[in-house]
Amino acid sequence: MPIVLRLSAVTELLPESPYHPDPVATGVIMPSRTACTCCGQERGYVYKGPVYTADEPGGPLCPWCIADGSAAERIDAHFTAGTRLGDDVPLEVFAAADRHTPGFTAWQEPQWIFHCGDSTAFLAPAGSAGLAAHPEALETVRQETNGWGRPPDQLDHFPGSLDKDGETTAYLFRYRVCTAHLAYTDFAQALHTSRTAPRTASPTRESGVPARRSCRDPACHPQHTVHQVHRNQDRHE
Repeated sequence: MPIVLRLSAVTELLPESPYHPDPVATGVIMPSRTACTCCGQERGYVYKGPVYTADEPGGPLCPWCIADGSAAERIDAHFTAGTRLGDDVPLEVFAAADRHTPGFTAWQEPQWIFHCGDSTAFLAPAGSAGLAAHPEALETVRQETNGWGRPPDQLDHFPGSLDKDGETTAYLFRYRVCTAHLAYTDFAQALHTSRTAPRTASPTRESGVPARRSCRDPACHPQHTVHQVHRNQDRHE
């Protein structure tokens, strides 16, 4: 359902965001009386997440200019840094997530997952307790760590060390087509492993997402590509 926001006398419906269902809860949409640098209006809320442009945006963006594509068109803004994109994902689906959806903050460059011909929905940062509620997401983390080349005893204990507010965390997503969950891990300091991934730009980290994901459709296994432009905002400023 649409989210109703109130700031003093301002009452307005936030635009729906199917690929980031609750950007207020994840902290990238926040109350503010600052005018949007794109439309010039004070609409009560602004976007505080990462923005990727060739030049500095010049100020905050409102959620409405992100949703309707005004920000993407006017300042060539993108809101995802890295993606796992399958050949079956239509260009308009990628554009909807990359150019019309609020991003999320991460320790390293945030990665967005595309699956079953659609984008997944970003839900929230997650720790060990949050992953325990979604066994299939916990399994994707175990798949990820198995590729690190670390001793098995270290890997066995790693999922229990994840903290949604800590320096070792996970990010939880939901498949929109098959409704399963997945997650990948992130660190305050980039983790160097023996894994490699094909790249189309010069990202600052290895993708932490394993090459294959648990899915109810065994034929659906997206391949990895990276989309990245200049980063203007970082986590924990």
